[in-house]
Amino acid sequence: MPMEQSLSASSIALLLAREEKKRNWTIAVVMLMLVSVLATVSSQLSNKAFTDSSMKFHAPFFFLIIKECFRIFTFPVYLLISTFTRKCRGRPLHLRKTVRHCMDVVGGEWTCKSATVTFVPSAITLLLAQIGWILGLANLPVSIATAILCTSVAISYIFTCCFLKQPFFLIKGAFVCVAFAGIGLNAYGQLEHDMNRSSVIGISATVVAAFANALHLLAFKKAFPQLDLGQTSFVVSCLFLFNCLMLWPVPLVLELTRMESFDTNLMPWPILMGAWICSSLAAVATGYGLVVSTPFFMSIAELLILMANSVVDVMIRQVKTHLAQIIGIALIGVAFIVLVVPDEYMTMGRRKSKASASSSPSRPSAAASDEEGSSKHSNDTNGFKDERNLKPPAAKVRRAKSDQNVPGNESIATPRY
Repeated sequence: MPMEQSLSASSIALLLAREEKKRNWTIAVVMLMLVSVLATVSSQLSNKAFTDSSMKFHAPFFFLIIKECFRIFTFPVYLLISTFTRKCRGRPLHLRKTVRHCMDVVGGEWTCKSATVTFVPSAITLLLAQIGWILGLANLPVSIATAILCTSVAISYIFTCCFLKQPFFLIKGAFVCVAFAGIGLNAYGQLEHDMNRSSVIGISATVVAAFANALHLLAFKKAFPQLDLGQTSFVVSCLFLFNCLMLWPVPLVLELTRMESFDTNLMPWPILMGAWICSSLAAVATGYGLVVSTPFFMSIAELLILMANSVVDVMIRQVKTHLAQIIGIALIGVAFIVLVVPDEYMTMGRRKSKASASSSPSRPSAAASDEEGSSKHSNDTNGFKDERNLKPPAAKVRRAKSDQNVPGNESIATPRY
């Protein structure tokens, strides 16, 4: 009788776990689609505001400072959503405890020195990436700028192999070269048919953005190796606060010297507000998607954004895209797919061959068979969390995230669009 009750309880628990996993699957797919749509809309609206002559707006640094201000509210939005969720589920609120936990990212007491050492390297590299991205959007078609920026994954892979001792795989190294070939083809196609100052500035700025973004991933990984969603939201708000403090003199000087032209009465406020809001919501959706799925799954959004921007540019906005650029975008897309594949999948075949070579012909023991079945049951399927550990404690989440591939792991903290 006790055994039957135990089996019944375990069956119910397994059924509930499967239902929870199915729900997480659905949420993750919705977040993936939401990120792709929001990031595409944001980048297209930004580009339209800069390149459409009827808008009479060409102030990329003013645009950027407002965008940075929007991103400061990442942590307050997280607190709001967390409070609302707890209220709906009838759970007690521990707001002060949550804030204290998120402020532990500096690893001790908050001082001017500790905050500077912890945040400034990541903030500077992030600011350079944002400046390069905005200048790219202001001077290039969105599909070309997006394709070039996607190569930051390739650059990040090289940096992490050199500085973080990540294992180097020859096939990924080959596709790093493929990604750079894609940059060359995009630059060649753009400059051959449209050789002007804007094209040169746009390509140069976006390449700088790709390198700065890769450096930001490296600096972020070194400064914050283990974070949960709340801590990541807090770090993002702090980074953009630092960026605003560093950036605000630039648009002011450009306005006083009349190097940036904009009239607040003639500015396309609906388009600009749409771009700022969609960009911020895309970052929040990315963070939530990473909680219910994995960095590998959410990194698919980058490829979907590249494809969506290419379709919008060619089919809707009638942007002329040349053959070299189409081939370059395709090469970068293929390289991106290979580079974001987690390392454990790259070594799976090698481990299987070694295991089969070293296995003896004798029948394995019952204990070994139980271990094998247990390990198979605990393996990730379709990139989602184990059924028995759907809601791990924060420490486990931080450890799990720190073990993932770097290009996907910092997606929360890297608002690329």
